[in-house]
Amino acid sequence: MVLKCSTWVTVLLGTVILLAAGQVPNPPQKLTSRLMPPKTVILYWSSPIPGSEDITQFVIEYVSTRADLPGGGSMTTGPHAKVQIIFGLEEDTLYNISIQACSQSGCGDKVFTLIRTKEDKPAGSPEGFRAVNVTRSNIAVTWNEVPVKLQNAEITGYVLRFRRALERVPPEIISVDTDKHSWTFTGLNANSEYMVEIAALNIKGQGPFGKILTIRTAEDVPDAPSIEDVVFQLSSMSILVSPPATDKGRLTQWELSFIVDGLEKREKWSARTRLHHMVGIQMGKLYEMKVRGYTSSGAGEWSEIVEKISRPVIDNFRIRGCGSTVRICYDMYPSDSAAVNQLDVYYHECSERDSVSSITLPISDSGCVERIDLNSTCYSIKIRPIIWINTISLPQDETPYMKVLMDPECSHSPSTGSTEVTMSTESSFTTRQPELSTSTVTESVATTSESDLELNTSKICRVEKVNLEGFYSGEDGVPYYCYPRWKAKRCRLVEEMPGKSCVPVDSKTVKMYFTCLGLHQEDGWKQMIIKIAKDFSCKLMEENESTPPQRSRNN
Repeated sequence: MVLKCSTWVTVLLGTVILLAAGQVPNPPQKLTSRLMPPKTVILYWSSPIPGSEDITQFVIEYVSTRADLPGGGSMTTGPHAKVQIIFGLEEDTLYNISIQACSQSGCGDKVFTLIRTKEDKPAGSPEGFRAVNVTRSNIAVTWNEVPVKLQNAEITGYVLRFRRALERVPPEIISVDTDKHSWTFTGLNANSEYMVEIAALNIKGQGPFGKILTIRTAEDVPDAPSIEDVVFQLSSMSILVSPPATDKGRLTQWELSFIVDGLEKREKWSARTRLHHMVGIQMGKLYEMKVRGYTSSGAGEWSEIVEKISRPVIDNFRIRGCGSTVRICYDMYPSDSAAVNQLDVYYHECSERDSVSSITLPISDSGCVERIDLNSTCYSIKIRPIIWINTISLPQDETPYMKVLMDPECSHSPSTGSTEVTMSTESSFTTRQPELSTSTVTESVATTSESDLELNTSKICRVEKVNLEGFYSGEDGVPYYCYPRWKAKRCRLVEEMPGKSCVPVDSKTVKMYFTCLGLHQEDGWKQMIIKIAKDFSCKLMEENESTPPQRSRNN
């Protein structure tokens, strides 16, 4: 035991032992410490001699010597303990650790030791990481320091990890000096999401990344769209727009600019639909069209100009073969149109399909042109109208091949003995309903007389391959599109019963009834059953007469 009458100090092997007089235990002996990197310390000691039998516990205290990171703690052990582990210390910190023995009479003097914990990588990320300025092409971020107790050594820099959202590519890694607390990413895409995160560095390495920031750049004006399709009807036009390939913002509306006869007009419609329908179209005119889109940032770039001729301008071809001459007659819409300047005629003898000849015939004001000096009795003929705008040649849709039998004894005056074949150049999208239109037939059809089309229940009227493709007006007044549908039609010449009969119109034609499933894009595609009535030339046949075999598609 230590006597009250004396006080002495002994310094041995770096351990300071303070002894105070009194009836309390002597200080523990041989105090040593060992560091378990990076921040765990193990203490070793021996019991005081004499007096160890009176000890009830040992008290251990540890205090940080850093002014910027004060802290410490204490713990107790049993009377026979010789070792104690201290967990949870701070990295790169000098600690003053003491131990004293205690009995029922009190605690003896303390024994001290100093030990410094090791440095380690940061245990946390910078605080306050946020976006402060976002434009169409830039994102600026800023941050604060890593909390001191998580630094584990002096911070030497920062690492930013940056990439575009949903892209499976390695992120961009950016190093930032320790004296900077902000960074701006440039050259980004408008209206696009990006992901960015940050970590801190010290001499031991990189700490963990913090929470990921997901940031969307501002909208920009859109890139140029494109005109996907233009469909002309008799006096209206439908235009289908393809949006830009790059999304720079939510499209709010489309704008169409078109020039006809040197005058520019513009129309706008909601971007909820890519399809736009216009009325008041002039036939036989050159339309120069372009479109652009709008976002909240304003109008975008114009598309490339598309030039289209409104149609039909020439149609309802009628071919007659007499002697060595083929006469081709047609209808002009409007009748005084000067847009169609010539017809390219392709023909070959029926038995010589691989030997095709062609000739260009100028358009005649009389509505008919002739080709003379054909010396065979059977020809297959197709026609392609040519439209000239200034010096630009614009070929139109060509007709299918049609077989024409040459009658050596007929004349071109109207006669029931001559052979006439009627065909149309309407494109697959047109909905014009001419007074005398026809489908593609498979053989020559004799011109009917008025008596042929009397209401006679013993006769059946047949039309070959009716194409119902085109735009038609639905009950709501909106144009609906019917897909291509080639079909034959047979019906009896009786009183008008829509959908079940043929009704005579004049000496050559009957009215026939059809239905199709029409589609229209407006806030998503919707459909409607469209009823169609058209006039056709037809072939009369007995009720029990079989359908003639169809010819090859090439003729």
